[in-house]
Amino acid sequence: RRIGKLMAQVDPDLCAGCGICVGACPSSTPFRSATDLVTGIDMPQAPIRQLREQLRRGLAGASGPRKIVVFGCARGAQVKALAAPDLLPLSLLCIGALPPSFVEYALRDGAAAVLISGCRAGGCEYRLGQRWTEQRLTGVRQPYLRPSVARECLRTVWAGAGDEAALRAGLDQLRTQLQGFQAGAAPAPSTRHG
Repeated sequence: RRIGKLMAQVDPDLCAGCGICVGACPSSTPFRSATDLVTGIDMPQAPIRQLREQLRRGLAGASGPRKIVVFGCARGAQVKALAAPDLLPLSLLCIGALPPSFVEYALRDGAAAVLISGCRAGGCEYRLGQRWTEQRLTGVRQPYLRPSVARECLRTVWAGAGDEAALRAGLDQLRTQLQGFQAGAAPAPSTRHG
């Protein structure tokens, strides 16, 4: 309990281990005044604060004029298979565990763009990870990605395990999209369904 209010907790006997509840928690926002990220619920094996620190450190260590953060799902196409000095691949238990605010965190911490990858539509092992993530990014489900985030700097690729080729193709399209956006050209569509 905190100041008479109940705090959400993971019940190991009932938990599927996906972390979708973490991605749904509205407290992981980038515009809070607290210096430490404190979320309303956390997965013991993958605390949200740890992901935030990996993001900060990884972007500080990445090189190149246009750094790209790739958030992926441990059950989908493997983002760790992507290797380049300007890339920061981060894998989550399920892409549904990603709070939309982390797109904004990445851009504020020095990323030029963000690629989000998860299982194919209808192929999520936890059933709702891909669908809820897409709905959060498009403003259909809370917590929303804020409208002020430039959609030209964001791309999604829904690709299952073993479909790293679709992931690489989405990354190439994001690089092209980013070049066009920075050159003042009309942006390409920001979503790819693989």
